[in-house]
Amino acid sequence: MEIRFIKVYVKNQDEALAIYTSKLGCTKKADLAMGTSGPGRIRFLTVEPAGSTNKVQIILEKIGNDITRQFVEAQYADGDPAYSINTDDIVRDLATLKTNGVTVVDEPSDIGPAIFATIDDGCGHYVYLVQSKM
Repeated sequence: MEIRFIKVYVKNQDEALAIYTSKLGCTKKADLAMGTSGPGRIRFLTVEPAGSTNKVQIILEKIGNDITRQFVEAQYADGDPAYSINTDDIVRDLATLKTNGVTVVDEPSDIGPAIFATIDDGCGHYVYLVQSKM
């Protein structure tokens, strides 16, 4: 078994898609209307991080209710990253992200078995960028 998708809740899917593709370097993988027409219809929108070897896609799901909105806002306010992205060269990738206008919250820090940094995805989430040393 393997993980295929992770979900990130966003306020606006079009804005999130633009940020994830232009600033974070992801590739759009799926953009499908699912379900019946009307309010029950959802947009299944996914992106894949550049250079991904495991093919895990990020679902950019629109926030659909107050409970989810409160959770996302609380997670962000608490400084709790929503997920992590692995890299083989954290210095190179942070330089690229900075050039693309991504905000770096925490510069690289060596914690022994890994080096990590924290970025703001621009959609209300912190994300760890991790380079394993193992």
